[in-house]
Amino acid sequence: MKRKRLLAAVMAAVMASTLTMGMPMNGYAMDQGTETVASEPEEGNSSEAAVTNPEQDAESVMESATEESASAAEPDAGSESQETKPDAASVAESTEAGGRAEVAPDAQSNTVGTAEENGAASAGTVGAVGSSASYNFEYKLLNDGTVSIIKYTGNGTSVTIPETIYGVKVTKIGDGLFRYCTSLQRITIPNSVTSIGDDAFKGCTSLTQIALPNSVTSIGYSTFCDCSSLTQITIPNSVTSIEEYAFSGCSSLTQITIPDSVTSIGYDAFDGCSSLTQITIPDSVTSIGYDAFYGCKALRQITISNGVKSIGPHTFQGCTSLKQIVIPDSVTSIGLLAFAGCSSLQAVKLSDSVKCIAWGTFQDCASLKQIMIPSSVTSIGDGVFSSCDSLTAIYFYGNAPEHVNGIGTVSSPSFPIRDSLTLYVLKGKSGWTVPIWDRWHTAYFTADTGNMSESRSMYRLYNPNSGEHFYTGSQNERNQLVSAGWRYEGIGWNAPLTGGPIYRLYNPNAGDHHYTGSTKERDDLVKLGWKYEGVAWCTASPATKKPQYRLYNPNCTGAGAHHYTGSTKERDDLVKLGWRYEGIAWYGV
Repeated sequence: MKRKRLLAAVMAAVMASTLTMGMPMNGYAMDQGTETVASEPEEGNSSEAAVTNPEQDAESVMESATEESASAAEPDAGSESQETKPDAASVAESTEAGGRAEVAPDAQSNTVGTAEENGAASAGTVGAVGSSASYNFEYKLLNDGTVSIIKYTGNGTSVTIPETIYGVKVTKIGDGLFRYCTSLQRITIPNSVTSIGDDAFKGCTSLTQIALPNSVTSIGYSTFCDCSSLTQITIPNSVTSIEEYAFSGCSSLTQITIPDSVTSIGYDAFDGCSSLTQITIPDSVTSIGYDAFYGCKALRQITISNGVKSIGPHTFQGCTSLKQIVIPDSVTSIGLLAFAGCSSLQAVKLSDSVKCIAWGTFQDCASLKQIMIPSSVTSIGDGVFSSCDSLTAIYFYGNAPEHVNGIGTVSSPSFPIRDSLTLYVLKGKSGWTVPIWDRWHTAYFTADTGNMSESRSMYRLYNPNSGEHFYTGSQNERNQLVSAGWRYEGIGWNAPLTGGPIYRLYNPNAGDHHYTGSTKERDDLVKLGWKYEGVAWCTASPATKKPQYRLYNPNCTGAGAHHYTGSTKERDDLVKLGWRYEGIAWYGV
């Protein structure tokens, strides 16, 4: 009788060892003669029981089990032998020893191993790859009693993540699970999964489609980075954050919907999504990380809702197809180079709450023609509009910003210093007489009439030594002439930024300047030795009724032979003095 009890104990021990160590059962045949190395538990994750067991051959198992059970089978004196079940603590302890197997959990324990069909027929499709019925996952038990899949050993084109592994719920796709699985084309994720780890699908260059369940709450760091064949994906309403590099390098991604549940978009989240054509940022998002949409060359439309408070540096840099952008009033700061290199950008509406426009924000926006600066702006950084070659008008609705770059020999002023650019200032605002603003053309507009016509002031100067009058739209040139002894006589008229050209010529022999709208007169003077200096300004339509009169002094043999004025009184007075009236030279606004 005692011998029979001992034999029964030995057999029970053998069966228990077989279950714990992941011996193949229920029709799944492991490769014979293959030695599988035990996986080490992740460093720093001692709280999670790593579930892997090396294969042992049956004979060694029997021998070790017999030795262990021989002593275990002897009952204590005065007590009866009884069968026991392992508790969760003993399971965790045993699984820490390592091993490779997805063993079905015992009905009364938390034992979890590798998914190599352990007697659960209903779980026959767990971890199926392609048409294969084999299991290709390794996983471990989490503190909450659920499973995290930590390794994929297959190479199939289609993978289905199981909702449970023999009764234990799968809640996490581990870090780097499918990293660089270049043959993977489709993946199905069950509703049990709440977390997708970092780098989970990084470099899956053949992945074309994936459905994220409503259970997922976060998309980790670099999750779909460089999935270059992925064309579209829908982010479920359960997701609250899109982490850094989540979709970076998804060069075939043409559309993506960001749900109202998302509150933050990490840096470089969509960096290099060169096929993405439009994006809508919902009200729930409060911050957009730097480089978030960097290099999205096909992005034509961006809608930023009224919840975003900050736009990070480089956020939309290099979005070369973007033509217009509206910054909502919720935005208070725009990072450096945020829209740099948006070469097709033509119109920008800034938030009325923006206080600072950082360095190079609109640098290299070669198509930008005009922009309105709200009264809230107090600081404008270096080179904000550098290389914006089409920019002709900047409208300021408030007092002069306290901080701008434009003093002395600064190489990267806040605004380009050129004659074709005019800074329009709302009448009644202060600070614009500070000398720093003399570096740019300035003009005034009135908000009550909506008069923001594109024009610039033309300055009139007089040389008391030669008697010549000179006209320029350049504050720089005006200031240099004043320093040289010329007398500044004020604004002669306002010229439109577009219209018929008025040519400027210079006589090096007499030191005289001449202005004409006639190409024939210009060419004739050039033949006579005059130097053509380019287009000085433009003429408006006669409908403006702002004519500028041209007069000639027949007695003058040197500089100052021609004079131009918009005053009928000055015109008539000069005629009385012997000047010859030659008609209307051009029109102002």
